[in-house]
Amino acid sequence: MPHPEHPGQSTSPRRPDEANPALDFRAFVEQLLAEGDAVAVEQTVDPHLEVGAVTRRAYELAAPAPLFTSLAGAEPGFRILGAPAGMSSGRLGEYGRIARHLGLPRTAGPRDILERLVAAMHANPVEPVVVPTGPCRQNVRAGDEVDLEKFPVPLLHQEDGGRYFGTYGFHIVRSPDGEWTSWSVARTMLRDRTTLVGPAMPQQHIGMIHEMWRQRGEHTPWAMVLGAPPAALAAAGMPLPERVSEDGYVGALAGGPVE
Repeated sequence: MPHPEHPGQSTSPRRPDEANPALDFRAFVEQLLAEGDAVAVEQTVDPHLEVGAVTRRAYELAAPAPLFTSLAGAEPGFRILGAPAGMSSGRLGEYGRIARHLGLPRTAGPRDILERLVAAMHANPVEPVVVPTGPCRQNVRAGDEVDLEKFPVPLLHQEDGGRYFGTYGFHIVRSPDGEWTSWSVARTMLRDRTTLVGPAMPQQHIGMIHEMWRQRGEHTPWAMVLGAPPAALAAAGMPLPERVSEDGYVGALAGGPVE
């Protein structure tokens, strides 16, 4: 995440849901650190292959999620969290990191997690709450200031075609009539300082909405979210039907509406 313009200050007030890690990514990271299911890696690590190698090893060993706090070539304040939804050691609850995405206790098992997801899919949507500002407004770059290459985007595997900016985030697109907002999880690759590339396959919801805009002769308005509430990321991956918006299902997963 980019460092704030004025360290120690915030441009938005503390939100009531910050105590719920399923609805606040920073609280989620702090919870994992406090529980010993994440560890801060303060030694400088290179985003070029080294971050990917350490993260892969953490997956293999069911080790705590590595939070890289010093990245070669990056400005201070940028961080990368590896294995955010990886398995944990038995002492910490094997599925504890995944369970925390949904607001479940660390002792939750696969059946508990699956039942929560199924129940949320059949529950009445809880509409999101619109707020005037938030942490996503803390650092803003527009116009000529935009430079995606300032981010420590990692090359995760030697044979990858490029550096993936988005692996643990989701896309947001909305139909031209405003009736359908789709969240979807898909990788996004860095192309240059102002361009990312990613899939928009016609059989997927993002591709369907893209086609709606194409038929109007217009570009598709699009956003990508990184550092999202963990429950929102889970909702973005739910197999919901066409023309059903994911945002209303976050509350059913986490017990409260997403802001």
